[in-house]
Amino acid sequence: MSFASPTVSFALSAIRVPNLRARNKSLKNSGFYSGSVSCQQKAFAENVLQNKAPFSSVGPKLVRQLAMSSPGSLRVHQTKEDLVSSLSEEIKSAIAAGPAIPGNSREKIAVAVSGGSLPGLLKAAVARDLRSFANLDKALWIMVDERAVPRNHPESNYRAVSEALSGVVPPDQILGVPEEALSESTDSIALKYEQLLRSKGISPSDIALALLGMGEDGHTASLFPRTWASAVDVSGTRFYVGVDDSPKAPPRRITLTLSAINAAHKRVFVVTGRNKATAVNHIFQEGNSQRLPAGLVQNAIWLVDEEAVSGLKKD
Repeated sequence: MSFASPTVSFALSAIRVPNLRARNKSLKNSGFYSGSVSCQQKAFAENVLQNKAPFSSVGPKLVRQLAMSSPGSLRVHQTKEDLVSSLSEEIKSAIAAGPAIPGNSREKIAVAVSGGSLPGLLKAAVARDLRSFANLDKALWIMVDERAVPRNHPESNYRAVSEALSGVVPPDQILGVPEEALSESTDSIALKYEQLLRSKGISPSDIALALLGMGEDGHTASLFPRTWASAVDVSGTRFYVGVDDSPKAPPRRITLTLSAINAAHKRVFVVTGRNKATAVNHIFQEGNSQRLPAGLVQNAIWLVDEEAVSGLKKD
């Protein structure tokens, strides 16, 4: 592998990654833009990809075509330090340029954070240059997804994010799930968390930055392959939904919907490790025909290490 810089590997032109132009050409050749596919069919397919309708509402071929929409740009890093540096810059730029939450007199913005390894990387990114993060308290920090566990539980994403931002962000600006709701259904937990965020003026389009991870199975947030389509808000009015059957413990969770993630102003994935290479290859070089949830996040910035792209083929 050759590197143009410590933070960008491969000349992207040398990797066979489907781009938007190629996707549009493919759709045109398939008849997607001709009379063979009706406007109604296209609308249904878009709704499937935006998590607003079940997969059964359209044919698999049409959804696969739409799934070829650009997953975003890959930025490959030789070292963890380089990756953390890039993450730091993405956070700073999002906070500086992000849209203010409507009606918030203190000009706050919203940043959504996933669990897993991301809080640890967030902590490293902040610690790397504390002076430059003097405006971190401008943000309200919310969860991309959360497990139905108490806030002090080892599996709590709220706990992990709070520890990552300890001493840097006031605790009342990290918004966790109301603990009194944890004994209720996951859908009720999701609704009450959403109500909390809406009371702060936050809706999906107000999220300045969504920090996302990806599992080796291609899941992101708590949207998992083969089951993510069940986490659909049929009404189209919700942006968090409950999950009762997560294949990873604990099974009870809440998560942002795919459409809510795609509504964020900036979407940044941080993906490391050789165990992610198969999923990265499938998303970027195989058209994501399996509809891996991470690959359905549109136009994201992917900060990855060399191992995560070890499966990508070069021309």
